[in-house]
Amino acid sequence: LLRHEVLCRDQVDETLCNRQDCTWLDTHLECTALSRCFNKFNLPVKSSLDYDEILSNVLQTAEKFLTDLISSHPVKAQIVLDLQFYHDSYEGREFASKIFRSIMEPLLIGDDLLKYLNRARTYLKSQIENYERHGSGWQFLELNNAWLEASKYSPLSGSGAVSIPKLVKNMKSVLNITAPDNKCFLYCLLAKLFPVSKHPERYTKYLEHVNAIQFGDTTFPVKLADIKKLESL
Repeated sequence: LLRHEVLCRDQVDETLCNRQDCTWLDTHLECTALSRCFNKFNLPVKSSLDYDEILSNVLQTAEKFLTDLISSHPVKAQIVLDLQFYHDSYEGREFASKIFRSIMEPLLIGDDLLKYLNRARTYLKSQIENYERHGSGWQFLELNNAWLEASKYSPLSGSGAVSIPKLVKNMKSVLNITAPDNKCFLYCLLAKLFPVSKHPERYTKYLEHVNAIQFGDTTFPVKLADIKKLESL
């Protein structure tokens, strides 16, 4: 329920929050390889007795890594905390480690990184509080380790050029509009609103009408998660 609430608040498509459609990252940042095409980036921060302060420091460090990563390609990312807890019993003080993970989310070029980090903070903090509340007296002690798990993400979006099968192409019923600015989605809509008879597959035929459709703050290429937002404009 918490996962669903956190994602819905920012209209994040929950079906994309997984480890699918990922490949190895090509990055200059120091990291170690994990399974299933994910890399591990250590987030060195000073430990504290206050996990709110630790969260702030970890997220601030993660922001630097993510800013670099999504400047060149989309990623899927998750922030991980390894925390130490203790509780006192008749037999003395006991210690235990517990791993907490933020939601694995896709991040595209142009996405609001601060919103992602705020979601990670909310989700991680709620998990820690629930563990202390329902963990038979366990109390937070210190940070053992923190890291970022990330992988290159190849999302399904309106970007790139694909060949139409010959049979479909010969039917003359489908336009294959390609453009260097990744605004193919926009030009396809304009082709419907402002049809042309000669070379309708050329994006230049629709440049004079680009302001006819308001896309708000939507970035290109258009993501599947943006479709519902565009329909409401």
